Amino acid sequence: YDPAPDIAGLEAVLPRMLALPTNFITAANQAQWNRMLLEVPPLPVGVSGTSGGTTVLLPYSGPQTNSTRNGENADLYAVFPYRVYGLDKTNLTLAVNTFNCRQFASLGGADWQQDAIQAALVGNATVAQKFTSFNMTNKDPTLKFPAFWLKQNDYMPSQDIGGVGVDALQRMIMQTDGSKIMLLPAWPAGWNAIFQLNAPSNTTVQGTISNGILTNLVITPSSRQGDVIL
Repeated sequence: YDPAPDIAGLEAVLPRMLALPTNFITAANQAQWNRMLLEVPPLPVGVSGTSGGTTVLLPYSGPQTNSTRNGENADLYAVFPYRVYGLDKTNLTLAVNTFNCRQFASLGGADWQQDAIQAALVGNATVAQKFTSFNMTNKDPTLKFPAFWLKQNDYMPSQDIGGVGVDALQRMIMQTDGSKIMLLPAWPAGWNAIFQLNAPSNTTVQGTISNGILTNLVITPSSRQGDVIL
C-alpha cells in the first residue's frame, strides 16, 4: 500500500508539469494532473525495524512485514531521485533520520546504490566523502581502462559506480532547488577543488575551494549572483 517511490515521483513531477506554459499542455491535461495531485496520498511515515523508535519515512504504509528481495532503500527515493526532501526544504530532520536508519548501508555493495548521492542531499559530508571516495577508486585491476569500475551487483565493467560517484561529487559542491544555487552543502573540510558546473536557467558556476574557503567564484550570467547561498 502507498509505495513511497511512486508517491514521491508524483509529488515531484506533477507540479512541474502543471507549471508548463499553456501552449505546451491542454486544459484536459491540466484538469487530469490537478485531479491526480489531489488524489496522491502522503508519503508513508512511521517507525521501522531499523529506526530504533525514531520516526522515519517508510517504503510503504502499514505493518512493515514484506519480505525483502533487493537492496533498495525505497523510503529514500523521496530524497533522490525525486528531491521532495532536502537541504533548505521543510522537515529535513525526517529525511536525515531516514537516511541514518536506512536498511541497506553497505560499502561492499556500492555499485548502483545511492548512498553517496543521498548523503550529499541531506548535507552529510562525512558519509558522502566516504562513499564517493569508495566509488571513485573502486576500479577493476583486470581491466585495461582505469575508469572501468569493479563489478559488484551487476556486470563488468560497471558504469554505475562511476556514475553515482560523479553525481554525488557534484552535489557535494553544488545543489539547486528552483532558483536557489546552494554551494558547498556537503563538502569535506580537507578536500580542495577547482570546479565549473552547470545550473538551471543556462547558468554556469565556477570557483575554487581551498582549505574550506570558496574563492574565485564566477556566476554566469551575473544576474544570478543573488540566487547563490553559501
